[in-house]
Amino acid sequence: MIETDANPVGVIPVWHVVFRDSELRTFWNLFTIPGYRHVAAYGYSAANDVWIVVDPGLTTMAVQVLSQNELTHWVGQHAPRTSAILRMKSDVSAHFTSRFGHSCVFAVKQLLGLPSGAFTPQGLFREMRKHGAEDVFLGRLPKRKLFSWLISLLQRLRRNQSPKRKPA
Repeated sequence: MIETDANPVGVIPVWHVVFRDSELRTFWNLFTIPGYRHVAAYGYSAANDVWIVVDPGLTTMAVQVLSQNELTHWVGQHAPRTSAILRMKSDVSAHFTSRFGHSCVFAVKQLLGLPSGAFTPQGLFREMRKHGAEDVFLGRLPKRKLFSWLISLLQRLRRNQSPKRKPA
């Protein structure tokens, strides 16, 4: 393999990670928050003067090779559902990054070479920022943590079931 500037030829040195809502309504939505239900990534290949878009789905892995104009159109298509875009250098060193399961989060962690325990898009967002990712676009930040919907539901149920006090 021929290397230039310590980056192997064909390796995308910087990825833009798009956090957005998913078009699909699946069980996975129970573990995610609105605006952070799916991630995709795009990066520029200077050697070929093209943009590579990687959009992992539940059953497929969509990889597209786009011109600058086509990428602008792709980003515009997804803009209404996009909550954030972060830019991060990929780490092509020999880090072990688990590919446990098939999800958009695990696929993007693999692209970045990010050693992370994140399972959800909002977890990936926090991990990327912790590892120095730059903000490209921030529309809506993740405010809730995993299972906070369950905690709030249990709190509401507890309030509704608390014994009623008799008026004095």
